[in-house]
Amino acid sequence: MGSSQPFWDLDSYASSSLVAFARSLGNEDPGLSFGFSLHHHRVPRALCLENPSVEGVEIQEDGAVLYKARLLRFPSVPASDPLSLHWHRSTMTGGTGAIARIVARWLVDQQQASIQLLGRTGHFQETDPSLLRSDSCCIEFVRADVSTSEEASCALARSPRHSCPLDGLMHAGGVLMDCTVSNQTVRTVRGVFGPKVSSMQWLDVYCVGFPLCSSVLFSSVASLLGSPGQSNYSAANAALDAWAHAQRLRGGVAVSVQWGAWSGGGMAGSNAAVMKRMERSGMGTISVEVGLSAFQTVLLCNPPSASLGMPDCVLCVNCFSWDRFLQQFRGADGFFVDFRTAVD
Repeated sequence: MGSSQPFWDLDSYASSSLVAFARSLGNEDPGLSFGFSLHHHRVPRALCLENPSVEGVEIQEDGAVLYKARLLRFPSVPASDPLSLHWHRSTMTGGTGAIARIVARWLVDQQQASIQLLGRTGHFQETDPSLLRSDSCCIEFVRADVSTSEEASCALARSPRHSCPLDGLMHAGGVLMDCTVSNQTVRTVRGVFGPKVSSMQWLDVYCVGFPLCSSVLFSSVASLLGSPGQSNYSAANAALDAWAHAQRLRGGVAVSVQWGAWSGGGMAGSNAAVMKRMERSGMGTISVEVGLSAFQTVLLCNPPSASLGMPDCVLCVNCFSWDRFLQQFRGADGFFVDFRTAVD
């Protein structure tokens, strides 16, 4: 039996968005000092992410620290472990974007049987011609705005008689509407939350009953660290991270990847101002080779087919110059302690 409304932990995703929003606010005005007061017995796990732009957020009870978050290194994956991609039919939102085309081309090389690329605009004229000449993969381009119930339902219901049930989902849709917190409006918030959060809600509803092996959400490092001028984007991606947690608690296979900027495309990679700001802060760009290697590792470690195990369902993939980057966060030693020790 399917649900007529999205299953969503409102406490979790709203709190996650609020914390990410506050991170961006702290980055825009480092002189601000703020904290969170919880008046509910349920503490959303997303609130356990420390805020590196101030002193950090701790979970305390009666003065005792119950939880203090840390950023951990992902365990090394043996190079000899081959990827066994068992997808037969996969769907990817944001299918007209540069990163989606890169990933789709890689999936074709992995002998993926069927790929459905969804895009809100339907402007596929710049798509890599090699995707249209594949002899081993059936590629379907669909104009669909999955932030609406009707179009999400129609897109996922498109199943040719010869196709297999959907077993791979990638949510890479998103838009940027950058402005400082003081200039944020309902339009700029809804405009960014629609492709990210509303789309995920309806994908959740209409993927019920599909035997998903993997569900990869394309989040952003802005969710982890905040980003000046992108408080709406940071908050929307934090909601994806919270959804991955909630979905795992239901026994699902979702993993949210907080990507940095890709050098081969993507919204941040095509914005010169954003790239300069990232370079000054000690963050580099992800090459196509590194990005695809990380994506393969996520699939390799993601249940149910992996034996390596995944330490968490929210991962960050980004290139850091740690000595330069950590100079900005002297007040957040606890969060970056593993990396600060290596640099020192």
